[in-house]
Amino acid sequence: MDDDAYYSSMFYEDDEVIAINLDLGIAVGEKTGTKTFTKSEIGEDDYFSWGYWESEDEIRDGAWISSKENLTDLENLNFAKAKYRGDVFGTAGNENIENGNIELDIDFEQDSLTGDIEFEAGKDKWSIEVEISWMSWSYIDAQFHLGSASSGEVERDGEVVDYLSDFKGNFNLYGENGERFGGGFTAEDTSGTFVNAAFKGEKVE
Repeated sequence: MDDDAYYSSMFYEDDEVIAINLDLGIAVGEKTGTKTFTKSEIGEDDYFSWGYWESEDEIRDGAWISSKENLTDLENLNFAKAKYRGDVFGTAGNENIENGNIELDIDFEQDSLTGDIEFEAGKDKWSIEVEISWMSWSYIDAQFHLGSASSGEVERDGEVVDYLSDFKGNFNLYGENGERFGGGFTAEDTSGTFVNAAFKGEKVE
């Protein structure tokens, strides 16, 4: 893997790291380094299990989801537009994400994505307004990045204290006809607080 590349999401399979990069595609490499993060499960339902990546000293860095359903064949979707709603969890700086919500409207014909992401982390409340005019589809997932119209704010005690500077992510659709979705994103504010989060949910319209 390219040490200088930005990887929007990483998935661990045995002793390999499968990393997704918005420009380079998929890279596979060996796990190296001195700190090992393992899956710490915090929840499970009929469709997903989910949790945090946690180090041996119980430091959390990001989150993961695992679907119990197969990926949706995007070429056989019987709808052009859909709304998905779900939960967000992960880390923002040294804080765990709480009360995280995501709602996305997807236009599969225009490859566009709009919606809102909100969550709390410590004393801060993050609000991200997503408006992306194109998405990159692959046989694995849909990838998106900070669009020119996407924006975000960080509030503390009811006042805006920072703004979104970066936002990248990806998601998959699951089920026979895209009934559910799950994925992850990273974000950063202008002060350098880094968000590493996952989300899961279902089609509501």
